[in-house]
This record gives sequence, structure tokens and C-alpha cells, in this order.
Amino acid sequence: MNEKNQAEGRIVGRAIGVCSLASATAATLIAASLTAVAADLPARPAYQAPAMVAPVQSWTGCYIGGNVGAAWGEAKIENMTGGGSVTPSNNGFVAGGQIGCDYQSGAWVFGIRNLGDWSNLDKRSGIAGGAFNGFSVGTKSNWVDLLTVRAGYAMQPAWLLYVQGGGAARNSDVRLFNAAGTFLGEVSKTRTGWTIGVGSEYKFAPNWSVFLEYNYADFGNNGVQIPVAGVGIFSGNVKTNANMVLTGVNWRF
Repeated sequence: MNEKNQAEGRIVGRAIGVCSLASATAATLIAASLTAVAADLPARPAYQAPAMVAPVQSWTGCYIGGNVGAAWGEAKIENMTGGGSVTPSNNGFVAGGQIGCDYQSGAWVFGIRNLGDWSNLDKRSGIAGGAFNGFSVGTKSNWVDLLTVRAGYAMQPAWLLYVQGGGAARNSDVRLFNAAGTFLGEVSKTRTGWTIGVGSEYKFAPNWSVFLEYNYADFGNNGVQIPVAGVGIFSGNVKTNANMVLTGVNWRF
């Protein structure tokens, strides 16, 4: 019986050894397969911060700013007392401010703006003939205001070309002097009319822009009368216009 038991024990031991060898081999093959699969997988990319995207330029919004420029124009005085006419053309400087709002749809921009400028246009001409022969009459512009609507097209996101038009107002004086240059009297009036213009505006920062534009304004025909002691009443019809080339800056809020 002992020999039989010993034989059976040797058989069981061999079976356990074979199983252990088979398990070790299978584990080795599985590990090798996993290593191969891991080697075939693409490398995980390193973390990258999201790219910064520049904000899209938009002209929608309101703004306030200042401007300065050159101005010139005519003040034709016709049907003066005693007949005849004079045309004192003048030129000078303008400076002031503007406020407005824009709305952008696609590349098109529509807006409204009010611009008010002080001006120093001042010129006079001599009168030849009639009761005021040898006297001189002139015009002096005090301020001009342009209330306009505009339509523009964004050639680039930050560059706008536009046209504008609307109403205009101007305060000016018609002044009379005698032959010696002595001031005799004046009539100060605020005249209204119309304006049209064209310009270009460029955004050099998200909330800042600069512009360059030309405007023409016509203030129609207005009658004036200046009484002069010992001579009579000087009268005439005054027709004025103005041309302005302006450059300025806007802050958009």
C-alpha cells in the first residue's frame, strides 16, 4: 500500500507542476500582449491652453469725442440799400465736440451724430454806391452745429468709409462799419439749413477711433436790417455757406 500511495503522490505532484508551468506561461504571454498593445496606442498629447481669439470688431454702440479742422465759406450780401452786392469770402479754424451712436449689420453701419463747433470765420468787404458808399459790411461766424445720419461700409473690421447728411445750424453776425472803420451796428442770427459730407474712420484700439471727414453746409437766404443814425437803414439779403475739413477722435462706451 505504501508503494501505491507513493506512486499516486508522485503523479499528483507532476500534475501540479505542469499546471503551475502552464499558468506562468499564460501570465507571461498576457503581459507581453498588453505591452505590445500599449506600444501601438498613440501617445497622449501634452496639455495645451486654449488659443486666445481676438475679439471681433464691432461699430455698434455710442461714442463721444472732439474734433478740430479748417473751414472756409462765402457770405454773399445782395440787394443792399442803394443797390449792389458784396461777397466777403472768409476762412479760419473750427474746433468742438461730437456725440453719436452706431449700429452695425453685416459690413454696413448706420448711425446718428450731433457735432457742434466754435469757429472764427470773419471777413468784411467795402460797399460801392448808394447811401452807404465807402462803408464796409462783413460777416462773423460764431458756431456751427450739424445733426446728421450716416451710412457706412466696413472695408475692414476696423476701417469704415461713410457718407452723411442732415440739418445744419449756424450763428453768425452781420456787422456794419463806416468809412473810418468805426463799428456802427450788427445783426446776430441763428440760421438753419442742410449739410452733406463724406469721411473715413479707423479703430486703433477696442474703444478708440480717429476720423477724417469733409462737410458742406448751406444756410440759405436771410434778410438783415441795421439802423444807422443820420444815414438810414442798411438792409440786404445774406446767403451763407461753409466748407469744413475735420479730424477728430472718438471714445466708444
